[in-house]
Formats: sequence, C-alpha cells, structure tokens
Amino acid sequence: MDFRHIPDRLKEIVMPTYRLEFPNKGSVPIEVQDAGVRFGYDLPRDGFRRPYYARELEVTFSYDSDLYLGYECGFLVPVEEKQTEARKELIGDPSMNTLENEAMKVMIHRNGSYSILDKTTGFEYRHLGIYEDVGDIGNEYMFKASSDGVRYTTEACEASIRIIENNSLCATVEICQTLSVPAAADERLKEEQERLVWHPDRKAGRSKERTDITLRTELTLEQGAKGLKVNVNIDNTAKDHRMRALFPVERARGNHYADSIYEIVERPNTPDPKWQNPAFDHHMQRLVSLDNGEYGLTIATKGLHEYEIVSDSIAVTLLRSVGELGDWGLFETPEAQCFGQNEAQFVLLPHKGDVLSANVYVAAYDDPVEPTVIQTEQSMGPLPHATNLFQWSGEGLVLTACKPTMDGRGMILRWFNPKREGEALIVQSTHFLQIYRCTILEEQIEKLGTGNVQIEVRPQEIVTLRFE
Repeated sequence: MDFRHIPDRLKEIVMPTYRLEFPNKGSVPIEVQDAGVRFGYDLPRDGFRRPYYARELEVTFSYDSDLYLGYECGFLVPVEEKQTEARKELIGDPSMNTLENEAMKVMIHRNGSYSILDKTTGFEYRHLGIYEDVGDIGNEYMFKASSDGVRYTTEACEASIRIIENNSLCATVEICQTLSVPAAADERLKEEQERLVWHPDRKAGRSKERTDITLRTELTLEQGAKGLKVNVNIDNTAKDHRMRALFPVERARGNHYADSIYEIVERPNTPDPKWQNPAFDHHMQRLVSLDNGEYGLTIATKGLHEYEIVSDSIAVTLLRSVGELGDWGLFETPEAQCFGQNEAQFVLLPHKGDVLSANVYVAAYDDPVEPTVIQTEQSMGPLPHATNLFQWSGEGLVLTACKPTMDGRGMILRWFNPKREGEALIVQSTHFLQIYRCTILEEQIEKLGTGNVQIEVRPQEIVTLRFE
C-alpha cells in the first residue's frame, strides 16, 4: 500500500472496547480516548530506519498498588462486549461548577476563586485561590513592595469557566481571568538602581500605564484523591511586580509549618519586634501548612519556594518580575522580568489537625513522584509480571532516595523522620542479602542484618541504608 494512504485507512478502523488487566488483581476501570493517527519510526540496530503510522489511544486509569519499589505489568486487552456499567462523573451537573469525589467537594465561584469541603471532617475552606499583585522594587535576592502600597486582586473579577475533562476517573476545569495592573515601576526606580540605593530604602511607586495579565487556572480532581491539583498559567506582560495566590484558613493559629531539607519546622506567623527586613517571606522546600488547631490546609508545591502568612492566609509566590541581580553594584537582568508564559503547579491537601499529627506531609512528598509508564512489545521472558525490590513500613517516615550506590555494587535507600517522636523502620528485600547502615556519604557504619532489618529512627533523624 502507498505509505501516504495508510493514515486514511487507519482512520476507518472501528476501535474495539478495551479493558486493562493486571495478572495479580484482575481488570481495573479505564477511560479510553482515541488520540488519532500519528507518524513514528523505529531505529533498529540491525537495519535502516523504519517509519510507520499508528492509531494512538490515550488510556486513563486509577493505579493503586501495594508495590513499594518495583514494577508491575498491565495488559490492554480488546473485548467484544460494550461497557454497560454506568460510571458517575466527577462533575455531576456541569452548570453548577462543582467537582466531587469520595474525599472532597470543590465549588468554583464566579470570580474564579473556589471553596473546598473536606467530606471527612465537614470543614469548609472558603474562597481559595484569589490572586494578588503588588509592585516589586527589590531585586532577585529580596522583595521590596513599591511605595504606593496598592494591592490588585482577582476578588472582583468575572471569570470564565469551562470543563476540559469529565469522566469517572478525573475531572479538570479551566478558569480564565484578566487582571489589570500597572505596566512597570515608575521612573524613580531606575534612578534608585543607578544610585545603588539599598532595597529597604527605596521609595519608587508604580507607573500610571496599565497592562492586562491573563491567568488560566486548571483545577483537577481525581477519583480517590485527597488533594486538589492546581495548575496556573500566567501570561506576564508587566514589569517590577509580584504575583501570589492566597489560601485562607479561618481562625488560624499563630504558628505554621514549612519544610526545609530533611525537616519540617514550626515558625511564627508574624515577625519579632526586632525584625528589620521590609518583608517577612519564608523559604519552603516542598510544603507549607497552616491550621487552626482542629483543621488545616497543606500546600505541596512543585518548584515554588517562597511564601508568607498574611492575615490567616497562606500567600504562595507564583511569579516575581524584577530587573536587577542585587547584592552589590548594578547588574541588570531584563530576563528576570519573566515576560510571557509562566507556569506554577501545586496541590491543596485539607486535613484534620496539623500537618505532623495528620501525617499529610507523606502525601505532599509523594505527589510529584508518579509511576513511570512504558509500553513494551509482547514477548516471553524470565521475569515475573510484578516484583518488589524492597518492602518497608514506618508510619510517618519519608523515603527520600532509592538509587544505585556510587561504587555500583548495591542500592541506597534513605529516610528521615520529621516527627517529635521515634518510629520503627522495618525493611525487607528478597533481591539484596546484606544490609548496612551508612552515612549520607555512603560510608559504612555497621552491618544490620541479612534480608530484613528493624531499626528505631529517632525524632528528626536521617537514616541511610545500603543493600548488597
């Protein structure tokens, strides 16, 4: 057949119904979308390139496995019978702008903010996700608010809302907003930069010229998920400003939690009277959490590291647009104005109590780590359909590393305990016999056992094990 005619022939094929089967647990519910015909090619070792056209399917399924570190094979199997079971979509009534699963109900408001009802506790987190824009006359090191003191927010915006995806496994809603802000700082900022005025002493305001910033927010709720995934796209057209998202928690305590490297620390919401920096922003590694003693909200971010607690709200910095490096001298950095498309991702996790007592930090650390899915050819092989390299248990412990040793003779696993009390760690492996305790630099300290071990992990301790 003429290669050019293959796409049309493929489009004529009526696709069968499929089911996804796992040998150890049977079939699982799936959603299959026809992704059309695409061009591809193979590069065999024993011949010239081999181009092809193929009909492509997009398969969505909920993956829940008892594997800790290993692999599992699934099979997409065509079946003759049509799907007859009615599945409840996560957006029951599209006109209500509501997403709902077993754990939470998300209600989207006309201004683009949204409220979350935690169905396990009955507590409602109201008007989340309002965006705030202020002038920034600082530098890449430090934020400094412009002297006009004006905040521009999406609280009074009229948002457009549309459904992107809606099925029994996943639902995504897009919220579009436009925020009018000053186009840049006023002329005084340039003068202060050239005169090397230290950022706490700057007095520049914002220009009278205006520009529109478009914000597109995608809210995604999955079946069985305990968190709401948020993806924000900012089409930045302004200079010298900072954009944040606000997440209020009613009657919040005076302290909050945020993580650093191998620890979760408690910090005050307001600065000490001796604090002199013009801003009270903090750094987080992955998460920040605010609670009122009974209920809390934890935000697990992906690449967002700045936040502040303001009036019982978590303010997460999404974008800073500045024009100089800072520290000493004048080093202009026009690229740091971040014009154009900027993307931010995070997950909202409501819970009872604080982030430590609820162990919700485990979900926060797990969120960015998704299973790797690889399509392979069918073949006979010696390996089982599923295997576990390691099994481990330890409530509240966080696994931070699973990698080959630097000398290539084994594997390294690392945990830390962020809690204020000790926890037992039990590790088993059928693939590696000798288990050693070592330093974070992989220097052996002692042999712990063969095949499986149990050790006590002290409060805020880092544990590194070597398997050979």
